[in-house]
Amino acid sequence: MSLPAVALELAAATVLLLYAVSLVKAGVEAASGDLVARSVGGGGSRPRAALYGCLVAIGLQSSTAVAMLAAGFAISGALALDVGLVTCGPMARLVRLLTPEAAREGDLTAHASALDRALIDKPAQALAAAAREVLHIGNLITRMLEPVMTVIEAPTPEAVKALRYIDGDIHRAHSEIKLYIAAVNRGVLTEEQSARGIELTEAAIHLEYAGDVVAKSLLQMAEERLAGAGAFSQEGWRELTLLHAAVFSNVRLAANLLVSPDPVIAREMVRQKEHVRRLVEDSSKSHLERLRQGIAASIQSSDMHLEIVRALKEVNSLVTTMAYPRLRETGELLESRLLPAV
Repeated sequence: MSLPAVALELAAATVLLLYAVSLVKAGVEAASGDLVARSVGGGGSRPRAALYGCLVAIGLQSSTAVAMLAAGFAISGALALDVGLVTCGPMARLVRLLTPEAAREGDLTAHASALDRALIDKPAQALAAAAREVLHIGNLITRMLEPVMTVIEAPTPEAVKALRYIDGDIHRAHSEIKLYIAAVNRGVLTEEQSARGIELTEAAIHLEYAGDVVAKSLLQMAEERLAGAGAFSQEGWRELTLLHAAVFSNVRLAANLLVSPDPVIAREMVRQKEHVRRLVEDSSKSHLERLRQGIAASIQSSDMHLEIVRALKEVNSLVTTMAYPRLRETGELLESRLLPAV
């Protein structure tokens, strides 16, 4: 970005902040100006007043509190407005550091849990709410898995950290779903509702396991690349990206199945699993052949290549299990892949 553009954006941001602080100041003055002046500005000294203000901001866990604090200082004369503008940014960062959840406050895009405790004694509605949360986990898995190959190819600490943060969200959602469905199961359920509860619990468990595989295996590969591990061969990387695309397609099908439990989707997932199995076999054979030929990049990246293949295969197997209940209902799932004994 050019220097004039930066200066223009900075000036615009400053004007907006000045306007916002002036609005807050006017509101505080009208509502309780004397109280703010006494509480914040009348602390006996400016350091003491600053300490009071910081405690208020941290207690409220809100960026709004920072603006109110600056306005309070300005009202009381304890702080000039230009100095207040300079200190607002660092003070807001301090609040976010001490109260991490405050960083999400006011974020209208933040996920709101569908697990309404008021529905516990209404199994049909409660299970529908649980299904929405399982779908949320599925969406989190897609957000983790989609960029992971790019992160492995060109890793940055920030990208790895961001994906690990999503894994934390998956763990929390998984735990909440299990406890919620357990509470629902303590009520009176029909046989169909009991089966649905088990199905949703198993889906949450398998999705959580899939998230663990991404975090503990695939992101581990990204961290090894950050530490200086060698690059992949061109052919080996092409095989891995094809395998990843097939697995990611099946993860999206699993999310679709949660929305619409259609046997057609379930059959497609099982067919896709077979496609992934063939890709794994072909890649393993090709990789061993490259090792036999002594291709340096394949030798250096061999462990990582095989681990990525194993991890993607495991993710695919975990999500495909979500298709089996639908296929059992239609009688399309064999109990065993073995031929019957003669």
